[in-house]
Amino acid sequence: MSALAPALEAIRARLGQRGLSVRIGAPTADVDLSIWPWQLVLVPGPRATPIGGGTRAAFDPDRLALELRFLLVCKDADDAVAKLTLAHAVIVQAPVVQVDGVNVQVVSETLAPADLSALFAAAGIKLSLSSAYVLRSTV
Repeated sequence: MSALAPALEAIRARLGQRGLSVRIGAPTADVDLSIWPWQLVLVPGPRATPIGGGTRAAFDPDRLALELRFLLVCKDADDAVAKLTLAHAVIVQAPVVQVDGVNVQVVSETLAPADLSALFAAAGIKLSLSSAYVLRSTV
């Protein structure tokens, strides 16, 4: 079983501990931030080392590496920069989330403005200030 969904919940809980109301799912106006997963990617080829360190002996080449791309979206235009900055600080303070002994890495990602616009348009959601991240794990 993948550790990606529990890792999203762990990130949501950490942000909540800092006073932010956060939900997992498409952006809505009733919370400070939405964690919006939008793409699950199978990473081609074997990884050189396990995420979060570890030894080569612990590396199992038969395990699949997955990436879950998500956006942190703020619907409140007035405090969007402050809320996203706080969220980013919380995430970079602990960029590896451990779920049932599996390390899940959280990495900030750059998303081209055209791709970001296309995501919001495809979902029928008004473009809002957001930050892009990716979770990396094995299954």
